Amino acid sequence: MEKKEVYLDNATTTWPKPPSMIQAMIDFNENIGANPGRGAYKKAIRSSEIVFNAREELAQMFNIDDATHLMFCINCTAGTNAIFWTMLNEGDHVVFSSMEHNAVLRPIYELKRQKGVEFSMAQASGEGIVSPEEVRKQIKKNTKMIAVLHASNVCGAINPITEIGKIARENNILFMVDNAQTSGSFQIDVKRDNISLMAFSGHKGLMGPLGTGAFYISPELNPPPFMCGGTGTLSHLETMPDFYPERFEPGSQNIIGLSGLLASIRFINDYGMDKYARHKQNLAKRMIDGISQIKGVHYFGPKNMDENCGVVSVHIDGIPTDKAGARLYSEFGIMTRAGLHCAPHAHKTLGTFEKGTIRFSFGMFNTEEDIDWALTALGEISKSK
Repeated sequence: MEKKEVYLDNATTTWPKPPSMIQAMIDFNENIGANPGRGAYKKAIRSSEIVFNAREELAQMFNIDDATHLMFCINCTAGTNAIFWTMLNEGDHVVFSSMEHNAVLRPIYELKRQKGVEFSMAQASGEGIVSPEEVRKQIKKNTKMIAVLHASNVCGAINPITEIGKIARENNILFMVDNAQTSGSFQIDVKRDNISLMAFSGHKGLMGPLGTGAFYISPELNPPPFMCGGTGTLSHLETMPDFYPERFEPGSQNIIGLSGLLASIRFINDYGMDKYARHKQNLAKRMIDGISQIKGVHYFGPKNMDENCGVVSVHIDGIPTDKAGARLYSEFGIMTRAGLHCAPHAHKTLGTFEKGTIRFSFGMFNTEEDIDWALTALGEISKSK
């Protein structure tokens, strides 16, 4: 049978990247190369402008008034850790959902071990969506934070963060959102959604390079720095500056990566975020409709495509997930991710913890032909077990 390479692992990182992103990184290396905030010469100033523009354009995307409260880091995990370790202390209580990624779960479990931070888990539905009322039920007198991912990396389920944010506001609780899977392709508004804290990667929906990400801290908050070092400003001080973003951005930035991220943000803006989201959802619908016609292949996730961010998880009867994923690539050239996807409680919620799933995740550059090829492959593998 014909073999061609088809990349359907965009929930891990999007690929291919926009040509303008690659060119921006080449241009920086060839023509700029300087460290931002460390010199008054032209190259250093141009480098600082890249960081400033990337921060400002991201802030516009999320309706953040003060862009200085959006800090760059190496990935979403670094952002979630910065938030949890600076905001949570002994006696604090956190509510999170059963769909969370280990970027949220592991820091909170470690904070329980080290600091005695308490937590409760709001159980999501069998489709992977947590209801606002389930979150409300977990609130206690000492609840300081509600932490919910915007969309599941396992099954694509989109959570109703606007409604959950209202509950947080009504109860004077901080609302933290992990939007690693949705930033760049689905609308997020920190004001509408009452988001106090947020973390996301730059290399997934935002289509930037690996090693880029950011986190947001509301101007109403002023936690202590979680990491200290040089900032290029106020070097005579023995403590970190009080102002943002320097307070949370010690050391040299990944300016090469931010050059690419800025180009990707502009690429998405030109393409249209809503168009980008619809494209991924249409591909997911085509995939799910096709799976329903294949005997022995089962889909896990939301049935309503308005509640799916473009991720489809499946299991094939009688074939271990890892072997099915390996066959998809070795026999059909289809790149997916098989297993538990760093989200064990999510798989327990979906009923797939023991076996895991094969995850197909779609990006801007995927086509209907890619989906049809994946369906052909699933049909052939299912028949051959």
